[in-house]
Amino acid sequence: MSLLRSLVAGGCLAVIVLVSFLQAEPGDAVTVEIFPGRLEVEAPECLTLLFNRMTPVPVRMTNRTGKDVELEITTRSDVLGLVPFREGVSAGGNGEGEELVLIPLMAGEWDGDLILTSGDRTRTWTQRFCVLPPARLHARVHDSNDRVVPARVRVTGSDGREYTPDGHDSGEFRTEGLFELLVPAGAATISVRAADGDAPAREIQVDLPVNRTVFVELALP
Repeated sequence: MSLLRSLVAGGCLAVIVLVSFLQAEPGDAVTVEIFPGRLEVEAPECLTLLFNRMTPVPVRMTNRTGKDVELEITTRSDVLGLVPFREGVSAGGNGEGEELVLIPLMAGEWDGDLILTSGDRTRTWTQRFCVLPPARLHARVHDSNDRVVPARVRVTGSDGREYTPDGHDSGEFRTEGLFELLVPAGAATISVRAADGDAPAREIQVDLPVNRTVFVELALP
């Protein structure tokens, strides 16, 4: 997915550059069924997003109209950005692997309207969003001689999700010794171990204040 995307927010078009994405939770998916004359939507009670950061949310589409259709999702909210979403679904087919890319412009819990359109069928869908305030983590991994060294790292945010610098995968990632990432504010857990071998991991807790940058020194065990 390109890092340079057109962003629609509150009906205005802007161009933004982001260096990473937040992965949605496995259960954070939207299901849309397209029937003759109506659209049905099933979504989580509250979609979890990170403030001012792109989050791709999987969209599963089922076409029950008997003919090829196209689904478009837009928004009129001035606190929710949305990368233009327009996807085709063949007759009797299922659309899998598509993503609705959102970027929230306000932290906290709030409702935002999304507009689904397929041919002459339109439905306004009010979705609850749980938007976490961010913090930035800078880390340096070093050995007993204070030399920066490669390592394998796992970062778990205050929301229980795992974060990586590129945002495309969760779980353990490799670093050459210096890394930074955006995570939810609050208590984060960092696990670090040598890049090679079976040495045990060292785990530390870090408190990340809202909208602050925290620098952490990680000494390999």
